[in-house]
Amino acid sequence: MGVLLADLRRVPFRKLFADVVVCNPPYRRPGSGRVNPDLQRAIARHEIMASLEDILSAASAVLKPKGRVALIYPAGRLVDLLVRMRAFDFEPKRCRSSILPWRRSRNWFLWKGTRPKRRVKILPL
Repeated sequence: MGVLLADLRRVPFRKLFADVVVCNPPYRRPGSGRVNPDLQRAIARHEIMASLEDILSAASAVLKPKGRVALIYPAGRLVDLLVRMRAFDFEPKRCRSSILPWRRSRNWFLWKGTRPKRRVKILPL
């Protein structure tokens, strides 16, 4: 297992090498909601430096043919996530509702996708 520090918009490889890509991507569209004045937090929450397309493109570039991608995303943008996963040939496979300790709400979901076409499985709480 290893960690790669690189700009995901310019993947420095041509070879498919990863079995799994896990990401907690920025989840707000640019210009939506209140942007945190702390630049690092703003980048983490809004698609300022990287979009969902950038993240899925990078995952697509490094994942092996049967590789998996896992992303945590809010319920309000699930349609955006699922449509874009399909656009990059990831089939949404599993979904799990998640409670964030500081929010205590079930409006966040962990989605896992794979290259092969499979059914979606909603897991119990």
